Order: sequence, then structure tokens, then C-alpha cells
Amino acid sequence: MGSVHPKLVLREAKESEAQGNFKDASRKYASLIPVLLRRDKMSEALALCEKVLSLSPESTRILLTKVLCLLGLKRENEAVEEVENFAIAALRQNRLTQYLEMANEKLAPHSFVLQKFLEKILEVERTRADVFISLGNVLLSQAKTDRALEMAFAAMKTGLQEEDCLKLIKSILDERGRIEDYQILEKLINKTWSIDKVKQMLLKNSDPQKGDDSHKKSESSEQSSPSLRAVDEDNASTLKDLIQKLEEQLGERPQGIETLTSLISEFKEKALTVVQEDAKAILDMSIAFKEMGLIAETREFLSRITSESELFPTAQALLGELEFDSESFFGALDIFQNLLRKEDLDESTKKSALYYVTRIYCELGDFKKAEVFAEKLAKIDSQYRNLGSLRSGIGRNLEKNTRR
Repeated sequence: MGSVHPKLVLREAKESEAQGNFKDASRKYASLIPVLLRRDKMSEALALCEKVLSLSPESTRILLTKVLCLLGLKRENEAVEEVENFAIAALRQNRLTQYLEMANEKLAPHSFVLQKFLEKILEVERTRADVFISLGNVLLSQAKTDRALEMAFAAMKTGLQEEDCLKLIKSILDERGRIEDYQILEKLINKTWSIDKVKQMLLKNSDPQKGDDSHKKSESSEQSSPSLRAVDEDNASTLKDLIQKLEEQLGERPQGIETLTSLISEFKEKALTVVQEDAKAILDMSIAFKEMGLIAETREFLSRITSESELFPTAQALLGELEFDSESFFGALDIFQNLLRKEDLDESTKKSALYYVTRIYCELGDFKKAEVFAEKLAKIDSQYRNLGSLRSGIGRNLEKNTRR
């Protein structure tokens, strides 16, 4: 603003608006927003963003400022909606390069919102390597190395920015820390294997996060194995047969939603006859449903395990994971925080809850809170899953935010 007083600019903006000179008015209103942001007046800045957009709807840059105001006011869901509008406007105005750079810079501390922006772009534009690379870097910061790899290889297939693609892949492999991955990458660099084959082999070498999920399943299997130990041997055999039959029929992809619904309903009816009120068997069935991708049915069965059951914390932890996987981060946060309030929570469930709360805060871009929970988990088990890489990512983001 230089030596110009904000009140004077505001008066001039109102005069221009009254005279119907909306372009000049919107420009003057927009010039006041940085002043309000510097003074941490988020509500007033948001109101001015809306005023500018009402006068000049093509002011796409202001959409990004509006997103930042909403984030400052902790209105994350609205921020996600607005960042998608920002993505659509960037595409419509054919100014993606400029706005991609702005989004990467301004939304870096809010990785989940930046992820939504990039994913919205990719719904329409899949020929640019830079968008895939940006999303790959965001996913890497969240320790989602498999998905980050997928973005890196999608970028490579555009035929553009090969050096940047390889740099991203190497960063992902550094995060995973397995020598055999680098040997596979050499096949790509030397062009002895195709992009698809290298991608397949690297993804086949399960990502640490997925490996940890397997570890998590093996941990939970001590309490809730798909072998269905909780019911008697005859009933366990019956449920195994039912599960196998349902998996086979789902694999055949029955035609029509009615056929699928009928098939699942029949299975649930038979399964409930066998498990009845046995919480252990219900938990086993929930795991079976989850592994078949039947999320609604998983939730339904988990809800049958009441707070009186000793397996209630385990069931809630599984429900929290479902919410996390479906990106319902606030729902997942509520579940895991409620678990952590329990005084008699077993160590395995406590570690899982701390781990997921850490990851949720990373997704939401609140790295200070993520650090708090990561440290709590580290005091119990510093080698838990990919906690080491998570803490490194949190540290990098905190350092980046400090520099800003």
C-alpha cells in the first residue's frame, strides 16, 4: 500500500462501486486484503474476497486467497470446496501454469487442500507432467509412497520432464529405503525394462505404509484372525465357506446393482445366523467385509460391537481406519481421540490411535499437532510402522513453515 492509508483506499473503492466502475472497485478492495491478512483479520479479509468476487468473478487469484482465509478460520470443508472452484477457474482460463505455481507455494502447509486442488485438475487435464509431479510430492510428504509412485509414473508416461519424474521416483525410493528398489529403477534408466514393468515391480514391492498395514493385520489377527477362531469349529467352517463363495461371486462382478445387493444381503443373513451376538466372530466378519471392499457392511457389523464388549476399542480402531481411508479425516480424528481418552486402552490400540492421529494432522496440514502426537508415539515405540519417515516429513514441513 506504500504511504496510502487503507481507509482512504476503502473510501475510493466504495465510490468506484457506487459509480458502477466495478473493475476499479474490485482492484482497490483486493489491494486491502493483504493488509487485513498481515493483521490476522481473517473474517474481514474473507468478506473482502467475497466482495471482490461479486464485483469481478473472473478474479481467479482471489479464489486462492479466499481458500487461505477459510483455512485461517479453520473452515476446512469450505476451503476444499473453494480450492476445487479455483482449479476449475484455472482450467477454464487456460492459466494452469501460473496458478499451479501459486497453489504449490501458498498451499504447501496445507497438503490435504493442495492435494484436492491437484486431483481436481487431473479430472480434466492428464497430459501435463508437472501436475502429476506436484501431486506425487504432496503424497510423498504424507508418506503415501505407493500413490506417489503412481503419480510419478503417470508423469513419465506423458513423455515430459523425465528428469523431474526420475527425481521424484528417487525421493520416493529414498523414503522407502530398500536397495532392491534402486536395482529395479536402474532397469528404467538403462531402458532395459518398460515404464509399465518397472512400475509394476516397484508397486509389487509393497510400500512401507502398506507393509505396515500388513503388520497391522498380523497384529490384529492375534485378536481377530480371519480363521474365525471365535466360533465353534463347525460354524467357523460354515463362515469360511460363505466368505469364499461371496468372494468368488464378487470376483465374477454380477451384473446389476440388484443382483449384488441381493447377494450381499443373503450373505449377511446367513453370517448373522452363525455369529449371533459373538463380538469376536462379528469382528472377524467385519475384517472379512473390509478385505472384500464392502465398506458399508463393515461399518454395519462393527456397529454391533457395543461399548460393553472388551473388543469395542479394537472395533472402533478399525472404524477409524475406514474413515481415514475414505478421507473422512474429522470423523476419524474424533474416533481416535475418543480412544486415546480411555485409561485402560491396550498398548497396541493406543499406538495405532496415536499413529493415525499423527497422519490425520499431517493430512490437514497442522504439522505442530502432528509433531505432538508423533512424539507421544515415539516414546512408546520409535520403530512403529513408518513413524521415522513421518517424523522426518513433519520436521521438513515445520522448517518450511518457519522459513515463511
